[in-house]
Amino acid sequence: MFGIGFWEIVIILAIALVALGPEKLPDIARKLGRGMRELREAANGVRRALDEETSDIKSDLKQDLEEIKQPFQQARKPLDEFQEELKRGATAADGAGDDSGPVTPEPAGEGAGAKADEGQGKGES
Repeated sequence: MFGIGFWEIVIILAIALVALGPEKLPDIARKLGRGMRELREAANGVRRALDEETSDIKSDLKQDLEEIKQPFQQARKPLDEFQEELKRGATAADGAGDDSGPVTPEPAGEGAGAKADEGQGKGES
């Protein structure tokens, strides 16, 4: 609480006991407790008032956001359908008997030029 540890509180209470005396200390502690409770209640009251005032604004903003989202969702629907068609087409093309597998690029030193040289070398032998 307030970043104060147990021993700091003990020291503060000891100083208060010495400074105020044992007769006044309970009365002052009681008043301090009441003041803290009133402060906490006031802070909660302000928080509730702010929540009540902003709740209408929040609901209006949520409603406006939903109204803004609708055209985008409607525009996205045909794009999603098109994407699904593309996926189905790609899946159908993969299963059409093409067993060559995916095309992967060849490493840098073994390009088409190297294969062409191999073909010429075989023809000359």
